[in-house]
Amino acid sequence: MIGIIVVTHGNMCVELIKTAEMVIGECQNIVAIPFLCHESCEERTLKIEQIISQVNQGDGVVIFTDLMGGNCCNISGMFLKDEKIAILTGVNLPMIINLVNHRNEGSFDDIVANVQKAGIKSIVNLREKIEQ
Repeated sequence: MIGIIVVTHGNMCVELIKTAEMVIGECQNIVAIPFLCHESCEERTLKIEQIISQVNQGDGVVIFTDLMGGNCCNISGMFLKDEKIAILTGVNLPMIINLVNHRNEGSFDDIVANVQKAGIKSIVNLREKIEQ
């Protein structure tokens, strides 16, 4: 089972997981890592390293971050040396739900690509959609 880590500035990651569980039920092997103002880069790096070890069951780990180029993304990026770790930025609820529901269906790279597509596809201008 692919492990899932959601890393965000503040508690958005905690709330995204709670909301996913409201929609699809209990989610396994998923951990939130909120970055708080008082933490050092070293503390944040250690936290991610420990959680990767916790959720990695051998099938890979997807790390979702909130903002490309932010601390969450940059510190997570230090773990990309491992080819079974993927980082997707701009996390949204459909990405998490898609990965939880399909993380055992296909190769690691295909699953990651499908999650990215699901996230992009979920961003819709409703007015444009209705007017089509």
